[in-house]
Amino acid sequence: MRGILNCFEGLDRTGKSTQVQLTKEFIENQLLKPTVVIRLPDRTTPIGQQINSFLQGTSNLSIELSHLLFSANRWELKDKIEKLISQGVNVILDRYSYSGIAYSMARGLEYQWCSAPENGLPKPDIIFYLTANDQEKLFQRGEFGNEIFEVPELQRKVKQMYENNLIEDDWIVINALENIEFVQTEIRKKITIVINNFD
Repeated sequence: MRGILNCFEGLDRTGKSTQVQLTKEFIENQLLKPTVVIRLPDRTTPIGQQINSFLQGTSNLSIELSHLLFSANRWELKDKIEKLISQGVNVILDRYSYSGIAYSMARGLEYQWCSAPENGLPKPDIIFYLTANDQEKLFQRGEFGNEIFEVPELQRKVKQMYENNLIEDDWIVINALENIEFVQTEIRKKITIVINNFD
């Protein structure tokens, strides 16, 4: 019995990391299934360290090169993800390919060019997309602006790229402006159904 691949996508400051941690605890403590969280980019790898310098604004990369580095970072983790799932471990991804495509499109690249390097990566079994109709409220949250992509104009474009080009019918779209408990309850309902379907 394999584990499931669960992906959290969405705008910056929507509380993804909080929901990822709460979901991990729910799956382990309530559904009694082993679960691992992988945050992308993974800044501990050699490529991830280059990405971290870029995001902190201490190095300069072209749009094309930065996109390929983010994609390469995901490929660094491909074997690890597939091994965990094959061993029955659930994997929760805090961002994935869709983020890479949305951000690079928002910076001016074409969809086909952005999506090509992602072909062959493991496909998620369930995708949660955290969004906000009133995006301005996200810009007011603590720590917004700490990294180079946390700029209101770019974030507005990223939202458009997600919602005009990437979201599919099977994505679970959740309003991140609701309270933490409400958001987590919605996630738990969906994740329980998916995991039970694999039992």
